[in-house]
Amino acid sequence: MPFDVVKIDGSFVKDMHEDPTDRAAIKYIHEIAELNKQETVAEYVETQEDVDALREIGITYGQGYFLGKPKPLNDWL
Repeated sequence: MPFDVVKIDGSFVKDMHEDPTDRAAIKYIHEIAELNKQETVAEYVETQEDVDALREIGITYGQGYFLGKPKPLNDWL
């Protein structure tokens, strides 16, 4: 099944500032996605520091409380 966006689990994102292995995993996932002409979305974006690090890596999209709190789908319609 082809897909256009690769989602990066929040467990990597939340510890990427303390664990270089998590940051490297994010970077490698993004690089593989780029080779396949896919975009990337990272979960658990909770701080400006997260946004800055993910931008530096080249992540396309982010999800998390820093960017916007969840709300009922009816509020979007």
